Amino acid sequence: MHWTYPLPIKVKGAINVYTIHDLVPLRLPQTTLDNKTYYYKLIKKIVSDKNPIITVSEASKNEIISFYPDAVDNLYNTYQTVDPEISSILHSEDNSNIDIEKLFHISPLSYFIFFGSLEPKKNIGRIIEAFLSSSTNKRLVIVGAMGWKNEQELRFLQKGIESNRILYIDYLPSSMLFALLRNAYALLFPSIAEGFGLPVLEAFRCGTPVLTSEEGGLHDVAGGAALIVDPYKVSSITQGINQLDNNVTLHNDLKKRGEMRYNIFSQKEYESRIQKAYHFITSNFNPLK
Repeated sequence: MHWTYPLPIKVKGAINVYTIHDLVPLRLPQTTLDNKTYYYKLIKKIVSDKNPIITVSEASKNEIISFYPDAVDNLYNTYQTVDPEISSILHSEDNSNIDIEKLFHISPLSYFIFFGSLEPKKNIGRIIEAFLSSSTNKRLVIVGAMGWKNEQELRFLQKGIESNRILYIDYLPSSMLFALLRNAYALLFPSIAEGFGLPVLEAFRCGTPVLTSEEGGLHDVAGGAALIVDPYKVSSITQGINQLDNNVTLHNDLKKRGEMRYNIFSQKEYESRIQKAYHFITSNFNPLK
């Protein structure tokens, strides 16, 4: 039985496999609302029972071992892949007919984009401040629901909206979101905590250049195919935005490198990794123990 989240449950008589995406609640407790004591004990119980654990990046694997050294022999990294729905959306006739100019009053390549929950670990506050400090004439499209503890994070959001430099949308169906992503000049995703960093891979899949950080799993995903900035320094993010905005050669190079990088995390490669993990687990674990 493969539980794709660390749940306090098991199936008797089966090998119970648990996916742990990251330990952000323990490593950066100020960035989440999780009950930290409960979360620590839950993971400790899974490890103590010597259950096989799957994670999604080398960064998360090392993080889990640092908190729970006993997990080292039962831990497997399979990475992740994008939802197969993205491929069908990108190649569907309906999606190709989505007119972002009519829907959002923006033209292709005239905007940067961020999507995800608006919460501290996504670094949205520094992203907005850095963007408003940049010299670009492009707009920033933000797609995401309001998260927690965002008053300080979003102190400049209204200013950006009022000056018409930021377009904020709280929710979009997948087809519209990926139409926006595919037509964006670049994705801005310098997060401070990611187990994997799926938006970066989704941008690579869409052929959109990426500005990101090397925090957590983002290092694994970006792999030299993105523009890297210091997520804790607004000035570094601003410099990165200006660099991308003014350097067409860099922009085109990142686009090509991102598309190539995606192949490492394609659906086919992911299937191969997960099959190898299952084979090893079923060969080395006794479900009756």
